[in-house]
Amino acid sequence: MKSFNIKYSIGLLILSTPLLCGCIREVFPSDVATTTQLAQSPDATEFLVSAIPTTAKSIYNDHVSYSWGLGGIMHIRDVMTEDLATLSNRNWDWFWWWSECTDIGAPWMCTQYVWEWNYQYVQATNNVINGVNPDVATDMQKAYLGVAYANRAMIYLDMARMYEFLPNKVTNGRNEAGIDVTNLTVPIVKAGMKQDDARQNPRATREEMAKFIASDLDEAAKYLPLLVNTRNKTFPDVACIEGLRARLAMWLEDYPAAEKHARLAINAARINPMTKDDCLNVANGYNQIEKWMWGVQYTDQDDAVRDEWLNWTSWMCNETQYAMPERALSN
Repeated sequence: MKSFNIKYSIGLLILSTPLLCGCIREVFPSDVATTTQLAQSPDATEFLVSAIPTTAKSIYNDHVSYSWGLGGIMHIRDVMTEDLATLSNRNWDWFWWWSECTDIGAPWMCTQYVWEWNYQYVQATNNVINGVNPDVATDMQKAYLGVAYANRAMIYLDMARMYEFLPNKVTNGRNEAGIDVTNLTVPIVKAGMKQDDARQNPRATREEMAKFIASDLDEAAKYLPLLVNTRNKTFPDVACIEGLRARLAMWLEDYPAAEKHARLAINAARINPMTKDDCLNVANGYNQIEKWMWGVQYTDQDDAVRDEWLNWTSWMCNETQYAMPERALSN
């Protein structure tokens, strides 16, 4: 299934190329545009980078109620770590697998979803990184390259912290095969990596992953000052890079560095902090993206908004009877 995501992403890109004919001014000597050819056009680079925030709010499977993008992944982590109180009811709470830590092993779709969605996000960032050559790129393309590097650092940091195998008394750091997997995270899939190399790609150690993420953040910091429009905070800016550096330092338990970068992020952020009244406002709540450094912005055209339950709002009120989806009530 991992190879399916790569083929699907490339297929989607090829199928979408006719839609770009009105934007791409260059003429390519081919009937099918490759990712590299697309990225050579500033307009097409914009198309590629737009796929990243679109992926963040995309529905993975409209028959699986936990698969509504980055918000769904965040919700999974919240219930696993008991940071979110939920009323466990297997008839309609589709996050009970994680809240009860039940049936989340390799054979289950709920586990497959988390893995595949994250690497689908990685693929969206790699499409931009693989296609933009900074030596010949315009300032706009370099800015979009910075957006891609920042997003890739963010998603790998999330995956690393979620999948890292930590020392514990139960397993003595070994998996079912008896192999010591202590502090192993996830495989690093780089832009332009050949399929054979991707297949023979072991899990990165904590040190390898931290170095990779830090390098991506350095690249993002180099190019993001060229970004003139964050598209209403759906693209990161330099303040977000400092925030990610603080988060990376927290993971590595380097708390003085975490404090330093957190302060740099706060000072660089162009936001008015949320007040108590903002937080308790039942009409807007946390949905004022201008109060945040970086976010996912939905529109009335997004599938997650048009669907009655595959979205953040539906699962933030899932303990109330009136919020139950019709399909769930019929079970």
